[in-house]
Amino acid sequence: MLHAFPSHRQKSKFVTRGSSLLRYLCIIFALLLLVSLAHSHPAPPVKIGVLAKRSIFADFQKWAATASYLSGTIHDRRFEIIPLDFENVRLAVMAGDIDFLITNSSYYVTLEADHGLQRIATLVNLHDKEPRQMFGGVVFTRADRSDISTFKDLIGKHFWAVDQNSLGGWLAAWREFHAQGINPERDFGLLKFSGTHDEVVHAVFNGEADAGTVRTDTLERMAFEGEISLDEVKVLNQQAGDSKFDYLCSTRFYPEWPFAALKHTPKRLVEQVTLALMAMPTSSHAAQTANIAGWTAPLDYQSIHELLKDRHLFLHEKYVGKPTLSTFLKQHWQAGVLVIICICLLSYVAVYKSRLNRQLESRIANRTQALNRLASAVEQSGETIVITDAEAKIEYVNSAFTTVTGYRRDEVIGKNPRILNSGEQDDAVYADLWQTISHGKSWKGRFANKKKDGSRFVEDVNISPIINSEGEIVNYVAVKRDITEQLQIEEQYRQSQKLDAIGKLAGGVAHDFNNMLAIILGQVELLLMKTEADNPLRQRLLEIKNASTRSSELTQQLLGFARKQPHTPRILNLNEAVTTTLNMLKRLIGKHIDVRWRAETEKAFVKIDTGHLNQILTNLIINARDAIDGNGSISIRTAHASLDEKFCQEHLGTKPGEFILVEISDTGCGMNKEVLSKIFDPFFTTKDPSKGTGLGLSMVFGLVKQNNGYIYVQSSEGQGATFSLYFPAVASEIKDPALIENHELVHGSETILVVEDEASILEIARSFLTEAGYNVLSAQVPEEAIKLANNHLGTIELLLTDIIMPKMSGVELGEALLKKHPHLKILYMSGYSGEHLIPKSDAATEPDVLLKPFSAHSLTKKIRAILDSKTSTERI
Repeated sequence: MLHAFPSHRQKSKFVTRGSSLLRYLCIIFALLLLVSLAHSHPAPPVKIGVLAKRSIFADFQKWAATASYLSGTIHDRRFEIIPLDFENVRLAVMAGDIDFLITNSSYYVTLEADHGLQRIATLVNLHDKEPRQMFGGVVFTRADRSDISTFKDLIGKHFWAVDQNSLGGWLAAWREFHAQGINPERDFGLLKFSGTHDEVVHAVFNGEADAGTVRTDTLERMAFEGEISLDEVKVLNQQAGDSKFDYLCSTRFYPEWPFAALKHTPKRLVEQVTLALMAMPTSSHAAQTANIAGWTAPLDYQSIHELLKDRHLFLHEKYVGKPTLSTFLKQHWQAGVLVIICICLLSYVAVYKSRLNRQLESRIANRTQALNRLASAVEQSGETIVITDAEAKIEYVNSAFTTVTGYRRDEVIGKNPRILNSGEQDDAVYADLWQTISHGKSWKGRFANKKKDGSRFVEDVNISPIINSEGEIVNYVAVKRDITEQLQIEEQYRQSQKLDAIGKLAGGVAHDFNNMLAIILGQVELLLMKTEADNPLRQRLLEIKNASTRSSELTQQLLGFARKQPHTPRILNLNEAVTTTLNMLKRLIGKHIDVRWRAETEKAFVKIDTGHLNQILTNLIINARDAIDGNGSISIRTAHASLDEKFCQEHLGTKPGEFILVEISDTGCGMNKEVLSKIFDPFFTTKDPSKGTGLGLSMVFGLVKQNNGYIYVQSSEGQGATFSLYFPAVASEIKDPALIENHELVHGSETILVVEDEASILEIARSFLTEAGYNVLSAQVPEEAIKLANNHLGTIELLLTDIIMPKMSGVELGEALLKKHPHLKILYMSGYSGEHLIPKSDAATEPDVLLKPFSAHSLTKKIRAILDSKTSTERI
């Protein structure tokens, strides 16, 4: 903490005798002194000024424990440490802004003479656990400087010292220089004062200075701290050490720093501080922090008086004899001029003091602004910040805390943070937390906590103790971050990864299963072509065909779960679809359940994939049946629904418009909030593992979204459940020609190249096309197909190829053949393929791929449509 001192008090050095001019001057001095005293406002704490020989911060840390020691010893007073540089020490003494001073010995002697300071103790230093009451200066250079070995070698060199008033850092060395006939101001190439001992050492080591001088023990201390190595130091004029003084030294020894009281300090307080310092044990925290052995009775400072006399700094009359007026006038003929100058200076004191006060106020305002900025940063932080006392009672919370938890500040101040406890953490977690922070360490972890409204949230927590200068824990500060939304996003990502993996599995299964169904269905169709209508076997063959067709719907359900099956929406009436589904499910639902079906609108037209709709209704009705234990009922209704802005605000993701509602309700067991929040998650089920996989409702959710619909569910435990599905309404029904079953072949005579790696499917396709009149070339692998095409003398009008094949896909095969047969038309077929393998079609109405299993009619109809189209490379 930096301090500026706002006022000057000048004491007269003259005794007025017999001179009216001097009496007048004395009166002016007294009046100005009274004005100055009237403006002084000593602060309640007892302030101890300390000369900062290293840095403001380092010396504050060194002596703070001494202030705490005195505060603890003298119970009715509180002491503060005020670190001061050389310039501000004198200003602080003149202004009376400190009560005691710890300074170097020479500076003390000067201040004692000028301002009446009184030494009450002398510092006992500590080196290698041995007490030291004397110190000096050390003149040094780097060990590699072979050109510098004696003081004489310093002539013409760059020399650094600490300060002109520093005893160990300049004056002690100055005296030795003069003793050897060296005038530093005249003989050195450069003489520079750095302000601190550490800066002098660093200047010598980094080459800015050729040599320098610092107080004894400085080099040893910096070597102990690892900043330098003593092996790299060369000491000039080194003095022989003994058992009482073993520091590196180049000068005579002088008494250690005094602890001095200012003239205005109360006598009683001076006595109390003196006794406390004399009683300070070496083992105390204050002594160990300052690295001293304690304090002793004031030493004799005569050796310093002599040094200052030599330096022409010792001017006080107490040490040079009490002058008379006549002596003064004889010795100082300039007195008249000086008196006039003093009068002018003293007249300026009030103005100068006012200006310093304003500067002090400005500095205080700047620091207040800095503190306010810090407070604003804490208050406006997005992280939750909580500060408690040592007993864990809340003293402060920031705005983020109130936003996250819902508690107001006044509701939590004085409370324990356990008001947020959700009960999800066991006692061992809190025991570990308290054990960690009560021993002065930080604790990091994660809590599931409870807000004021009872809702759950998760936060990462970092709790640290705040320790005062005496090593005591006085507060705890917790910095917390709400990660509830982050965890939800991570969970959604994991679910999407699951769905993606299952989708890939479903695609692979669908491909292989559809290939097998294509073989069964193809062989049945070939047999039906050869079987008369009155043949008893024909009905059996038709049953096999119907079973194969229904089996293909299973693959659509697999792909529906992963939202990857081809989407072919058609306009249909939901009422008819519900009726058809209920007729199929009557036996599965059972007689113990009453099914109530009501259509509240006749025009329930929507555009939806019929397979998707069948899967959605089947899963929801079967789930309703499974939720009923014993007798119960399932209610199904359709109705027209207009979704407005209010509904959309209450149901995020919904868009306003006209919809057809399908509502399925049951009187079953219902669901609690926890189950309700997970029903659409993959693999989540409340059923026995043998009865459910947890995929049904996930599939329903995916299919509803794929058909531009919305699904919502309402339920409570013991009250059944209601699923509401909304699909966009369309104006009318258009009968899709694709729904009209047709068994007839569509004939042609063109040449078709068929490529399929499954031999059975290749043979079925070849048979269908041959039966329809086409000239068929067939190949089981793409390489063989390319050879056939290149060797064929006639024109190949169309390529019929599977998409997924070894070594080369159907897409790659088509691209290779188009290079030599640019007018070739292509039809792709597949049981299932990833979207990246399916080529984009140029046609506006036909699908890109003919899906397996396919009938002879659908195959020949598709081929005929492509051959009759005008484009040269139509891909359907």
